[in-house]
Amino acid sequence: MKIKDTSKCAPKIRNIGKEAEKIDPKEIAKALGAEYVGEFKTSGGPLGAMQAYEQYKQLQEDRYYLEFAQACARGMPDKDCSKYFKRYDIKELPRVTKIIGMLKSINPKCILDVGSGRGRLLWPMAYNLPESEICCVDTCEWRVEVINAVNSGGVKRICAFCEDITESNFFSGTYDVVVASEVIEHIPDAQKAVSEMLRITKQYFIATVPSKPDTNPDHIHYFTSDDFQKLLDNSGCDIGKIVFDYVQNSMTIFVRKN
Repeated sequence: MKIKDTSKCAPKIRNIGKEAEKIDPKEIAKALGAEYVGEFKTSGGPLGAMQAYEQYKQLQEDRYYLEFAQACARGMPDKDCSKYFKRYDIKELPRVTKIIGMLKSINPKCILDVGSGRGRLLWPMAYNLPESEICCVDTCEWRVEVINAVNSGGVKRICAFCEDITESNFFSGTYDVVVASEVIEHIPDAQKAVSEMLRITKQYFIATVPSKPDTNPDHIHYFTSDDFQKLLDNSGCDIGKIVFDYVQNSMTIFVRKN
């Protein structure tokens, strides 16, 4: 699979979201090779980055996410990025653990992650599937910019595009697997979204949705297994296998096309 050229869309990290203004990029630069990170002395280089990670891992996720992208945009090698990827502990989210297990059994060369958001599935995938290329789509421009900062910093197997999945420009069968974790319940035209994701995947489609109604005002759908089965049946795709499962308030859907 050939990933789209991201050289033109990989932005500078300086003006990403409101939180970016609160972050001092000099600290990130120091973490990659200087002797001090704030008031904390480090040994510099990759070890310094790891020590800085120990300091930063207590930060709020969104700020950590931005600082991680800051570091990548300044040239952190892919092997050192794994320290940051691992920070997103999959044990905290059983649905992510479930998806990672499915993906490892497939061992895909290329993955499309729909609705990547702040990376709660993306970064564990990057850590646990180090040979897989991952393309991300999200409708939030600044989150796409953050992910592309990682790309421009040298982690070329990850890229992102600001797209609505219901109006995608991807060719049919482009990716080995398409994943959508806690995304479809947010999309007004869920049928079109599922149909597009099934069209884009070469063989596998993996999704999670809330397994019961909740109080999240951004959730505009609630799906039972029968409801989701209808989405799959009406997709126009030749489907060979469907497995529904449940883990901690989420329903997981595994689909294999014929």
